[in-house]
Amino acid sequence: MKLILVRHAQSLDNAKLSVVGAGGSGLSERGKKQAKELAKRLAREKISVVYSSPLQRALETAEAIGKPIEVAEELREINLGRLEGLSHEDLEKRFPGVIEKMFENPCYRVPGGETILEVHDRTMPFVNKLKKKHSNETIALAAHNVVNRAIIASLLGLSLGHCRNVKQKNAAVTAFYLEKGRKQLYELDNTIHYVK
Repeated sequence: MKLILVRHAQSLDNAKLSVVGAGGSGLSERGKKQAKELAKRLAREKISVVYSSPLQRALETAEAIGKPIEVAEELREINLGRLEGLSHEDLEKRFPGVIEKMFENPCYRVPGGETILEVHDRTMPFVNKLKKKHSNETIALAAHNVVNRAIIASLLGLSLGHCRNVKQKNAAVTAFYLEKGRKQLYELDNTIHYVK
């Protein structure tokens, strides 16, 4: 199976530099342009289905790709609890260092939210199920920053404590070939189609 991981295009919240987790807005104008360019970039891929997070920004990105979509609750972004909706400035005033703690310790729970380990534990069984279901196909996942980091780190055999080191920009593409007993990274954070 060829697995293409896509981070959603820029959302209105991303544009405002707000902390976004399991809620949030749809795409910004820039994000809509990014999604169109992403669709052009993926047009040559023989994608049979796009599995999308139920959140609006991911669904809009998935729709732009122009392939059949299945909504997957497992791909919802990490719940950041009381951090959600804060500006980056307010986040540091009210909860100093909390994001660093979250990434340094995958079991650390942000106030009122989830842990990265919990994100991993709901996404990786889903990815393994897809590997069996689509063994000879190309599929795409339209998901989010933390979700994709957890998946990429796991597929690369890295501990979750290293997932901060595999950041994806908005509308980035990361692809793997997954075969029995073998995982091959094909491309990482490809933003050649990126819109400024």
